Amino acid sequence: MIRTADGRLVVESAHTAVAEAHARTRVLLAGELIAAGSSRPSLFERLAARLRRLGDSVVTTSSRPGRVWRVADMLVTAWSARSHVDVSVVEVKGSAGLRRAEFLTRMLSGANVPVVHLLRGADLADTAVEEPERLRRLLGLGQASVALSGYHYEALTHVGGVSEVIADPVEVGAYAFRARRTAAPKLLWLCDARPMTTPADIATVLTELVASHPDVAVTLVTSWSAPQVAYAARDAAERSGVLAHLHVIDALKAADVRSLLQEHDVLVNAVDVDDSPVGLSEAMAAGMCVVGVDWGGASYLIADGVDGLLVKPRDPVGLAAAVKRLLSDPDLSERLSGAAHARAETFDWSRALPRWRSILTRVAAKGDK
Repeated sequence: MIRTADGRLVVESAHTAVAEAHARTRVLLAGELIAAGSSRPSLFERLAARLRRLGDSVVTTSSRPGRVWRVADMLVTAWSARSHVDVSVVEVKGSAGLRRAEFLTRMLSGANVPVVHLLRGADLADTAVEEPERLRRLLGLGQASVALSGYHYEALTHVGGVSEVIADPVEVGAYAFRARRTAAPKLLWLCDARPMTTPADIATVLTELVASHPDVAVTLVTSWSAPQVAYAARDAAERSGVLAHLHVIDALKAADVRSLLQEHDVLVNAVDVDDSPVGLSEAMAAGMCVVGVDWGGASYLIADGVDGLLVKPRDPVGLAAAVKRLLSDPDLSERLSGAAHARAETFDWSRALPRWRSILTRVAAKGDK
């Protein structure tokens, strides 16, 4: 791993190798799959589809509705598959998913199935500080670990480290690029229950923008697990007299993502970058101008002033000022739009999939010895 001049971690060019031909691999992907009807398939869903197209055999868990049923299905499927897979990928999704990951890892390791850990969720870094030995034991049972941003690469160094950083991939060609030469005041705002922005912040930003852009419109997409944020945002906007400028979309019933990205010019990213109802990489591929809340992995995927703008958490006035800059400076919006698209190309599946296959075949080969 190397750090670029703008402060982001990237993979050395030697590791972006072309996919090598190899024997068919039998893979277990042990993690949650977003329920049918979601606006965005999970990484495991997208990875499984591509591995199958290349001839690999893939078992996935779990798409059953309801948390208890999903966990039960995950454990039963992993137990059933343990004797006929070559390698497993176990999702470690934040501190909340740690216990489940520990159980799955012990079960699979005990059956001599090599494990790759997929590390995600910004609060996993907090666990590394609060319970370092617990996380060190978990990573020690695996043969490799993959994170979706350099944030975890740095945060988990003292507990065993991250083997690879592979940003959440995107099929760039699937999203029509539109340069935002003159950005319209149409914002797509991603928000969840984490304290990066609050419903009151959304109302404050709208109030600030309405004064200079009376036609401003915000489409709010909340995390599927935080419907209360949407209700609170509506209430805050109504109290501030800007409710007419706010439209809320249920993450599980969202319109086609491509349409959302084409209809809006500015993306406000106030969610964990590796657990979003609409992917940051997809928005960048479409050429949206990004204003990201600088928390967790955001600064590892967005370089402030290069391919997006970063603002402090819980700073609605600063966020409104960043949006105003984009709306009033066509040169800036066009430059950031083009740079965002170029940055998204580095996340393309054509680069990510060979690296995923290389990790899986390498770890599977170690398990054969």
